[in-house]
Amino acid sequence: MARLWIIPKVRMVLALSALTLPALIHYFSPELILRLILILSSTLILEYLFWRIRRIEPFLPSAGVVSALIIFLLADPNSSWYLTIIAVVIAIITKQFLRLKKSHIFNPAASGLLIASIFGLPVTWWGVSWGLLLPLIATILLGAWVSMYTIKQHRIILSFIISSIVAFNLIAGQFTTQSLLEFSVASVWFFTLIMLPEPMTAAHFPKTKILYGILVGVLPFLLGPLFNLPVEPLLASLLIGNLVFFIVEKKEKF
Repeated sequence: MARLWIIPKVRMVLALSALTLPALIHYFSPELILRLILILSSTLILEYLFWRIRRIEPFLPSAGVVSALIIFLLADPNSSWYLTIIAVVIAIITKQFLRLKKSHIFNPAASGLLIASIFGLPVTWWGVSWGLLLPLIATILLGAWVSMYTIKQHRIILSFIISSIVAFNLIAGQFTTQSLLEFSVASVWFFTLIMLPEPMTAAHFPKTKILYGILVGVLPFLLGPLFNLPVEPLLASLLIGNLVFFIVEKKEKF
C-alpha cells in the first residue's frame, strides 16, 4: 500500500478524486452520481476488454481512472449520456491502441473530449468552475503536488504560463492585466497543472519540455480567434503539441 502512494498516477487519481468530491456535493443529484458511476464503470470495462484483446496481463488501471475523472469533471453533466460514452470510448482506444510501441501519442482524455465535442458534447469544465476561491485553491495545490512536486514538470508548466501571457498581450497589442486574470480561474489551472504536463504524452527532454510548453501556450490564440475552430482551443492545442513533439523527439536526439 505504501508503494502505491508514491506512484504518480495513483497520486493523480487521489488529486482528481479530491476535486471531484466537492463538485459532487455542490451539484449533488442522483443523476450526477449515476453519471460518475457510468463513466468509471465503462472505462474499467473497456480497459479490461482491450487488455484481453491485446493479450496483456491486467494491472492497476490508474491511468484509465485519471481519464475517466477528467472526462467527468469537464464534460457538461447535462449532456446526453451517449456523448459522454463516446468520449470514454475514444479516450480508452487512444490510450490502448494509438501508440508506437510503448510510446503514447495523444492525451487520452483530451482526445475523447475533443472528438465527442465534434458530435455535440459541450466541454464546460463544470467540475472546477462551481465556485471562485475553493476550486481555484484546490486545483492549484493538488495539481502542483502531482505535476511540480512529484513528477517535476515545472519546465512545461512555467513555459506555458509565460508564453500564454506574452501571446495574450501580443494579440491585444499592449500589456493588459487581463492576461494575468486568465490564470485566476480554476479551469485554466486544471489544464495547466493536470492535463498539459501528463508525462506519457508531453515532451520528455529538458529543451523539448520548454518548447512544448511555449507551443501549447501560443496555439490557443491562433486556433481560436484566427482560425475559428469549432472545438475547445485548449484541448486542440494540447493534442497538436502532443503530436508535434512525439514526431520531433522521434527524429531528433536531445
